[in-house]
Amino acid sequence: MHHPEHGQALPQLFHAYNGSVPAWPARRAAMLARCEVLRQFCHRWEPDGPGVRQWRERAAVTAGWQE
Repeated sequence: MHHPEHGQALPQLFHAYNGSVPAWPARRAAMLARCEVLRQFCHRWEPDGPGVRQWRERAAVTAGWQE
């Protein structure tokens, strides 16, 4: 999510890490869960601040991604 220009390297990373590429639904779920953790973290520091909005927007974009 942070470095989309390196997305093409993900298969090599997954294969080196665990030998296979996780299914897209599992990968998307993990990204959305991480967005929520980071949104909550930002909310503790500044409720409804720019960090909260950023992670809410990233989660919305990620939710719409297709493999």
